[in-house]
Amino acid sequence: NPAPLDIEVKPAMGFQFGMFYSYRFESFRLRILGQLKTLRVKNRDAGSNLQIYSLQYNSPILFQQLLTERFGYFLGPELSIPINTSSKLNDQDINLDFSPVVTSAMVGLTYKLTDKLAIDLYYSHPMNEVAENIKVQTIGFQFSAYFERQKKRFR
Repeated sequence: NPAPLDIEVKPAMGFQFGMFYSYRFESFRLRILGQLKTLRVKNRDAGSNLQIYSLQYNSPILFQQLLTERFGYFLGPELSIPINTSSKLNDQDINLDFSPVVTSAMVGLTYKLTDKLAIDLYYSHPMNEVAENIKVQTIGFQFSAYFERQKKRFR
């Protein structure tokens, strides 16, 4: 086992793909997401070159409130489960002890372009470590496409 790392890390560009269920209440919307997400981290501080790659199953549960017809905010918890991970330090493979579940708090802004398409900007703050002594804060930008079924009305 390698010695514990104490390095400040910054996320690199990643991608995510997923689907979500959205339920509309009187005053807010509940969004439950299931998505695959890559977490790529690169760091070049104090002569070290740390790289982490993690394919994760990610599931945020978000409460969304629209302040106007098109603009709103959302917040809620996020759970991430690593599926496939790898890490290198100075181009040498290392074995990091990855957490089985990473919990985060997520907050963001949403802007609806149409009834079916929105832009989200969010910040995710980890509550526990991705791996020993490594926490990764993420700022994300995503497009969300909404596909809702029309509710049937009974007379």
